[in-house]
Amino acid sequence: MAESITDLFTELQTERYSKKNKSLDQRKYVRFTHNKGKQLFIKLKNAKGEWVEPHAFINNESFGGFGILIVSPVALVVNQPCQVNVPGVGWVQSQIAWIKYLHESLQEIGLKYC
Repeated sequence: MAESITDLFTELQTERYSKKNKSLDQRKYVRFTHNKGKQLFIKLKNAKGEWVEPHAFINNESFGGFGILIVSPVALVVNQPCQVNVPGVGWVQSQIAWIKYLHESLQEIGLKYC
């Protein structure tokens, strides 16, 4: 079992990329990882309509959005609007494109820019 969030992040990435069965990549945008593992500042609205800022870490980036690991006390749903502080750009409107539940409040999610 991972001893820290960094260890868990490393284990998840190792497991994900070690799969031998790789199909052709059908993605619209090329992924890049120069900010991989860095904290991403994100704002989501809770059930009361208040903005919360959960802990999030960059997994990969593209010109269309981010793949991130997020520890969120807020229930996440696809198409949920949010704001992300894109490194070198600033705050950008986004929405959740997909969610993969990993462990209790830890999710891997895809964000697309609006």
